[in-house]
Amino acid sequence: MSLTSDFITCPNCKNSVPPSFQVCQFCGTSLTNVVRPKQGGAAGGKKKLFDYDEHNVDYFGKPKWVWPAYYGIAGYFILYAIVSSLRMLATRKPDEDINYFLLIINGLGLVKGLGLILRIQFIRNAVVFLCSLSIIFALIGIPGTLAIAAAMGAAGLVFVILSVVDFMFNCMMIYLIGETE
Repeated sequence: MSLTSDFITCPNCKNSVPPSFQVCQFCGTSLTNVVRPKQGGAAGGKKKLFDYDEHNVDYFGKPKWVWPAYYGIAGYFILYAIVSSLRMLATRKPDEDINYFLLIINGLGLVKGLGLILRIQFIRNAVVFLCSLSIIFALIGIPGTLAIAAAMGAAGLVFVILSVVDFMFNCMMIYLIGETE
């Protein structure tokens, strides 16, 4: 059942009201004569691909998996930044200088993950912007990616798969930020 199509419309104020209500919660008009949607989902009781069940959504009608996925990806950013920094520091030779640029990049990844977990709006907006840029560059780079993959053979296939996963990851992050507004 789709959450929006299961509501009825008040004949007086035109607001959407749950079908179980007998009186409009907004204007007090009686809803006893309003036609209710059929129970059992889409036509013939069959469910559509993107229909939601009431037990799979939270109070606000969002899929229940959104918050765990959001915090999981934010946690991944933090863990990746910490592990990358520690690996860089552990593998450097005593006479080598630390690559401060990479440490700064890892630090930004840490700030990005913490900002997402703490839901700091500036950082969330920056992540959406950066993910959007990454999607644009991925779409522009499709011909180059395919050419490199063709030249590299089987190893090129891994490159294509990683590019597709990165593209999907960025799309998912934009979706999750939008869903958690």
